[in-house]
Amino acid sequence: MIKVLVVDDSPLAREMITTILNTDSEIKVIGQASNGKEAIEFLKNNPEKPDIITCDIQMPVMNGFETIEYIMAFNPIPILIVTVLNKDENFMKALKLGALDIIQKPAPDSWTDLPKIGMELIEKVKLLSRVNVVVHLGGKRKARQKEKRKTITTKPIPPEERVIGIASSTGGPTTLLRLFKTLPTNFPAPILVVQHMSEGFFIKGLIEWFKNSIKLPIKKAEEGEIIKQGHIYVSPINIHLKLKGKTIIFDYSEPVKNQKPSADILFKSIAESHKEKSIGIVLTGIGSDGADGIIQIKKAGGITIAQDEETSTVFGMPKAAIETGCVDHVLPLTEIGTFLTELLIENE
Repeated sequence: MIKVLVVDDSPLAREMITTILNTDSEIKVIGQASNGKEAIEFLKNNPEKPDIITCDIQMPVMNGFETIEYIMAFNPIPILIVTVLNKDENFMKALKLGALDIIQKPAPDSWTDLPKIGMELIEKVKLLSRVNVVVHLGGKRKARQKEKRKTITTKPIPPEERVIGIASSTGGPTTLLRLFKTLPTNFPAPILVVQHMSEGFFIKGLIEWFKNSIKLPIKKAEEGEIIKQGHIYVSPINIHLKLKGKTIIFDYSEPVKNQKPSADILFKSIAESHKEKSIGIVLTGIGSDGADGIIQIKKAGGITIAQDEETSTVFGMPKAAIETGCVDHVLPLTEIGTFLTELLIENE
């Protein structure tokens, strides 16, 4: 049984969320709180602990940001933000503090959308309740033991001819940010990113957040544009991203493995266009998107990388990629950027 604590200042919203969740026999709402302070008191005093918390952002006394920060520092529990999707920058801040995902809050005027919202809410609660979250306290991360890297035996390739594809899902925004921060201004290869986002989430906010923290140019991919060295291109929501030569192509076909955009589609197109010059990276996320694409990159002679379990928020996608037997390097997040820099710059 998945135990849930519902945190929202609106009594109606709390009841709607509780009612939705309690319709599933595998879920039980064990408590409600009208603000973060009440939520923390519940965690301190109630012997029955939740497996996951749903939390609003705008609340009196102690808002959602403060609640996430406190809980993830002192009593880490998976947190799903359930709020009105109106200010994209708020979502980035919540994810940075440790929340796992964000979905639309059911509202009194959205009765026609309630079945769809309810199904998504139940699905997210079931998936995220299984995530092993980590403490978010600066300076207290355990030192990572470096893995021995396999010797690269591929023939010398001009770094500017390389193309990198990255797949990420749950936990991806903060993971991507940490990775991109490690890449220098003279990084030569273009990077194409498939980050799974909930419907209604805006890529623009993600990109603006990144722009303030990283050294490389980053933008939302546009159909027909030519990729440039050292630029990062993020796929729009609900559109598959492909590469033909150096030209970005949009693919409006059906979801693959319930994902749109699909990393498998991106990786396959990079493998076909750039063969041994392709690099595929699978980061944290639920499911197996990217695994089939990793096989294609490996067959084409490219380099394949997966994030290790210890540094992954969710090890599903990297694990699926590793299990294909086609991943060359399993690395901690802290070493992926260094590996790419050494491969494309320092060893040239």
